Amino acid sequence: MNHSEVDVCALISTKEEEDSFHQHTSAVEGFDNNIAFFFDPDECVEFILSIHQEKCLLILGKHQCHLVDIFSTLPCVFYIYLTEAQYYEDASRVRCIISSPGELLAKLKKDIAMLEKNDLNFSISPTIESRLHGSTTTDVRDDKLAFCYTHTMLLVLLHTQKPTNNIHTDMLKECRAAYDGNAKELEKIDEFAKTYESTKAISWYTKDSFLYRQLNAALRRANMLIIWKFRFIIQDIYRQVETLHTEQTKNVNGISHNTYRLYRGQHMTLNEFKQIKDNVGHLMAINSFLSTTKYRNLAEIWAGDGEDRPKLESVIFEIIIDESKFGDISIVFADITVESIFEEEREVLLAMGTTLLIESVEPEGNAWKICFCACPFEDRVYRELKTRLPKCDESLIFNENMSRLLIGQALLSMGEIEKAQQITQHIDQFEDPIANCMDTILKSSIEFQKPESDSTESNERTRLWENLSKMKESFKAVKPLMGFHDNSYLNRLQIAEKMIDFNL
Repeated sequence: MNHSEVDVCALISTKEEEDSFHQHTSAVEGFDNNIAFFFDPDECVEFILSIHQEKCLLILGKHQCHLVDIFSTLPCVFYIYLTEAQYYEDASRVRCIISSPGELLAKLKKDIAMLEKNDLNFSISPTIESRLHGSTTTDVRDDKLAFCYTHTMLLVLLHTQKPTNNIHTDMLKECRAAYDGNAKELEKIDEFAKTYESTKAISWYTKDSFLYRQLNAALRRANMLIIWKFRFIIQDIYRQVETLHTEQTKNVNGISHNTYRLYRGQHMTLNEFKQIKDNVGHLMAINSFLSTTKYRNLAEIWAGDGEDRPKLESVIFEIIIDESKFGDISIVFADITVESIFEEEREVLLAMGTTLLIESVEPEGNAWKICFCACPFEDRVYRELKTRLPKCDESLIFNENMSRLLIGQALLSMGEIEKAQQITQHIDQFEDPIANCMDTILKSSIEFQKPESDSTESNERTRLWENLSKMKESFKAVKPLMGFHDNSYLNRLQIAEKMIDFNL
């Protein structure tokens, strides 16, 4: 099972060659990526084509290197490693020619670390905005619901109440499945299970181990079913950054509103770089925790000097955080040097959900400098829930049931019907009548939109009418209780009625 943002596969000719790679893999310290081996070129191509949004590193073994130009045409293939000298047309894809399996794997390990460290998970608004207040921003890769979904997800995860025991059971089960057969990482997972404390969340997150890779992979893929299992570690990291931020800002000469200048140096794929370069003046939401530093010289080292062009651009981020512009809403970030495993990096961590205004993109020496200005991030989900459920006890607003309900609504709005059903199927009866009506409307909406391929036309019509009736009854019950007009539920009814008219 892959547990990285980077897939590694090898097209080889003999079982002896595979055995040699396995033997050398155990000898390369820290190499924990599973390699998918193939003897048939067609099967290898099929595997690569099945990869979505990830980067694939391909090893061409003996007697397979003549296929280099064919594999160079596949969009997911990022680098190709040749084990024999071979003529090729696309030099941008060929990383090196190394015949020794040990040397090749060491090079592979270094490249995987570089690609993982430079992974940037973001969304960009398609319209020019100056502030986030009261506006919705959108994702250039999807539509405007993607940005709303990301923020709703984060806010719900942050508010979800922890159980009293077995807090990380689901997360650890997921991690053990991902690293099945990897003794070193399984040992780290066991250590986490025995020794983890919430005050050490940042320390665990910054380690080069399972937690960083698994969490970032889930966030990159926006896989809510996996992210849900990591909800409490996300909470712990966020809250620890928040606590450090409060402590550190109190100690800045007694000034309450400060301006900070942070830097990040990294390599970016041409596609990622173009998304930012083409959207100056737009907002960019960071969908994971973002590592930065107060020292520009460190960022310059990490960015490099364009040595990996044309595949990768060398980029330096400059992020200005002017707290005097935020009012009561703060940007959550902190110097985590004392908490991090890598103290020499002088790391400042920006919390997941940070929103930046892209101010400029300019060449600077052999790199590009991208200037950002941080924008406030308001907790709208909590405010809206308090409005909808004014008489509901605080402890009931963000219990596990309500959290699943809110995320289910976001998933359904994005057309993720199956995921919405999976996340909401374990919701129990609510004590609050409004919450119960919201639950009925959501589950009826899911059932309404779920395709039923085995149903006859008559049964399908009956199913649609039954779910529409449930939605109408719940809407009538919830409307007077809420004290204000909520268009989201009315819109769902109108859509359902139109779908029934279409099917009739």
